[in-house]
Amino acid sequence: TARRELVRIVVHVDAESGARALIIDEWRDAFGAHPPDLTAGLLLFEYFGMAPCEHWYARRSCDNEIIRIVDKLSKLTQLDPDDVMSVAVAYSAARRYDEAIALLRLLERIAPARKADVEAKLATITKGMHRYHRGTQVSFTDGWIADPEDDLKLLKLRRLKRDAIHTKVRAGVRLGFGTGLRGGTESALGAGLMASVKLRDNVSIVTRVDWSQRQGAATFDSIGGAIGVSTSILTTRNTTVVLGVGERLERRWGDAMEDAGVGRTGLSTELTLDLVGRDTPLSAGARLEQGLSDGARATALIFELGVELR
Repeated sequence: TARRELVRIVVHVDAESGARALIIDEWRDAFGAHPPDLTAGLLLFEYFGMAPCEHWYARRSCDNEIIRIVDKLSKLTQLDPDDVMSVAVAYSAARRYDEAIALLRLLERIAPARKADVEAKLATITKGMHRYHRGTQVSFTDGWIADPEDDLKLLKLRRLKRDAIHTKVRAGVRLGFGTGLRGGTESALGAGLMASVKLRDNVSIVTRVDWSQRQGAATFDSIGGAIGVSTSILTTRNTTVVLGVGERLERRWGDAMEDAGVGRTGLSTELTLDLVGRDTPLSAGARLEQGLSDGARATALIFELGVELR
């Protein structure tokens, strides 16, 4: 982005001349004003993420400044949790462990849905911190120091993974089977395509196009489409539980539909609950459909298995 490129230019300004310090102080003053300048705060966040409190005169006053910046920004705008975690990893690589840990604790409060990720990264950073201190205490004169590449490799791998809670778009194939709980449906099966597009950290728009067949008082096939919203309600190291709600419209064809009081067009509300693999592109879940047409008499429970592309 333009903001990030501006910060890159500032990072390469000669620190000895004092010009860089003047720029940073100007951003600090603007962000500390009332009301605070949001752009200045975001520039400070980008800057201290690239250059964690360098060895120039401002070091005397910038210890823990990134913590204060992130805390204040989180109250003014929606921060990307991945950006905050990247900065924490950068501080860990720079051996500023206390600030890295404080950033992750702050991220845990800002984005509680990422608790499992934060705890995993905290364990990695704490392990590296203990290894570094142990090495420097035992044989610092031998020049030993923990290799920051370990943390950088972990960050790169994390970004490359097509994690279900990180990726912006998920798409897949779903197969379903189920039964009627109320109304004329005795059994149901279907297949379809789904897509989920993330709107913000924990909210996604979900769409589905599917074919289904219902058997019971009337046997009929249908082609339908659904749209709704979903959110992750529980996240572990390997899975996430996603709750969704939406509306489905379908067009039906079959025999004896009129006699059974089944219309050619159907509208229903659906509630979904899915268990999605974070690194494994598989899912399993259940969908409760409540018909709104035909006198709102039909209720069905569909169990689904899915394979996703990320």
